[in-house]
Amino acid sequence: MINLLENLFFILFGCSMYGWGHIFFLKPLSNYISANIVIGMSVTLFIGGILNNFNLANESIIKIIFYLGFVLFLTKIIINLNFLKNLILIKNFKKNYYNLLLPIILLIISIFSSINPDAYNYHDDFQKYFIHPIKMLETGSVFGGTLSAIGKQSLGGQAFFQSFFLSFIGLSAINIFDSVFCLSIIIFLLLELALKEKVVIFGSLIACLLVLFHPQYVNISSLYSAVLFILTSIILSLEFLRNHSNVNSFYFKYILGLSFSLASLVVLKTNNVIFPLIYFFIFIFFIFIFRKFSKPIFQSIFVTPLISLILVVPWMITSFNLYTDSTKSTNEPLKLKVPLVETKSFIKKLFSNDVLIYGGSHFVYTSLTIVGLLLIFIIIFFLKREKIELQKFKKINFFLSLVSIFSGIAIYFVMIFLGAKYSPIEDLTRYSLPFIVSTIPIGLFLLYVSIPKNFIYSKSIFFFIIIVLSINFFPHYVNRTNQSYKCGSQLSFTSFACSKDYLNYNKEVFKKEKKLFVQKLQKNIPEKKAIMVWINTPFYMDFKRNEIIDISIGGFDNPWAKFPSAEYMIWEYKGFATRSIRDLEYFANNSFLIDKRIAIRTLQHIKKINQLYKNGKIKIIFDDGSVLIFKFI
Repeated sequence: MINLLENLFFILFGCSMYGWGHIFFLKPLSNYISANIVIGMSVTLFIGGILNNFNLANESIIKIIFYLGFVLFLTKIIINLNFLKNLILIKNFKKNYYNLLLPIILLIISIFSSINPDAYNYHDDFQKYFIHPIKMLETGSVFGGTLSAIGKQSLGGQAFFQSFFLSFIGLSAINIFDSVFCLSIIIFLLLELALKEKVVIFGSLIACLLVLFHPQYVNISSLYSAVLFILTSIILSLEFLRNHSNVNSFYFKYILGLSFSLASLVVLKTNNVIFPLIYFFIFIFFIFIFRKFSKPIFQSIFVTPLISLILVVPWMITSFNLYTDSTKSTNEPLKLKVPLVETKSFIKKLFSNDVLIYGGSHFVYTSLTIVGLLLIFIIIFFLKREKIELQKFKKINFFLSLVSIFSGIAIYFVMIFLGAKYSPIEDLTRYSLPFIVSTIPIGLFLLYVSIPKNFIYSKSIFFFIIIVLSINFFPHYVNRTNQSYKCGSQLSFTSFACSKDYLNYNKEVFKKEKKLFVQKLQKNIPEKKAIMVWINTPFYMDFKRNEIIDISIGGFDNPWAKFPSAEYMIWEYKGFATRSIRDLEYFANNSFLIDKRIAIRTLQHIKKINQLYKNGKIKIIFDDGSVLIFKFI
């Protein structure tokens, strides 16, 4: 049941983050309200990294950070009485502003259908992601242990933001940050951009496309949060390019804001690092093509990556320490060979209209990249034919549209073709979606804005293509909405997520008895003793009673993995969500490199536990046929 607090808190959170966005002498780093909210998020994330290293990011401190931001927000309002007018943006209301209602209505429907799901991913979420914010709130740090996903798959940024919602609302709010808050700010950022550029109708269509876009949602890890920080990075790049030559403009603030956004993106999820790498490479490439040489430009090229790296450091210290200690890992080297997939078959799949495991089709996603490329060539052709020289203002839009679109295209194809031996193409496609949806639509928007007014035919092509793309995604949007009411979630593995067994399992997980059962198991082990925990609901552990070293099966393949790394262990070896030996052996023999390595490592550790037991190195404390508690001796 959605309560008033769940409806309002993400708005209050936005106000708090807006306040933190003005921490620099109450001055904003961007002229966009939504971008300043994102910058505020980045500031708190940097602070959160420092706090996590000192075990201080507990629930009390998280609430203090929220309240401080809200105080800064109120202070800003008191100092600037015109704030509310700027917030509304629509000073002179025009009839075409009614077009803004369409993406807002679609957004509201999306919010109400995703704000409080009844079901989550029984592997990724319950066994891996849920534990991170809960552990941080109870212990003050998300770090700790050599067998978890923290350090290799994520640095902990998503968990930090989720912790605000858990602190004020509870466990049911764990995904409101990504699916509600971040998506909302994405849409308002685009609409704000549309208003400033005075292309309300086309901007509204772009915003609709992002709401309708099928994101292949499978877990609570970074999805819309990544899209938000990428979009903000592009808009801050736009502000910098427009203001760097203005002697009265302090352009360094845009560099600082951009650095915060890029650093936060990496902290959310480690594979997000591909965006700043490719984005900067393409940015520099077009700098030379357009001959946009100037001192501020060159300063930004060198200073932005440096500041971004500094801002990431607090979240990387633990990972760095783990890497330096990886020589002590108990894992033996794995030498695996996976045959490369034929390029022809990959290309054929990219243009296939067959429905993917997680919905959508390769053709729909690939067509987005093709459309971006096609429209660029169309505009260049007309500009050359008409011999039109773009104005300086429009040239900047055109420059950044090329950078954005080519970044999205490059990331899409780089991830798919370079990742061919690591993951199946369906997974690689899913990993690439946040990048293409955050770069290509805004690139098309900037390309549209750069077109001269007399190019009516070209502009009509843009409208037609965006409408066609939106229509393509609309059935998926309807299906997601219907699924949320029928099955209690928008999980993209629809058939399984809507099955009776899956829904019943989720209901069991959220019963109070489940938490009591898990903590009753924990009481079999003395207080203050470290415990390795490999169970299906580790987030129910009492983290204050014992040091909990959580295990995710991906953690078995960490370069720094140590097993055993505690005196006691709780292992749930049988259950609905427990991976069977048969499944693990199948992945070990037939899967792509990442899943193959994880499956082999998992089987190795199961074998190791059995061997230790046979050798008398394990003392059984409890065994009920599904959960085993033992002590290493």
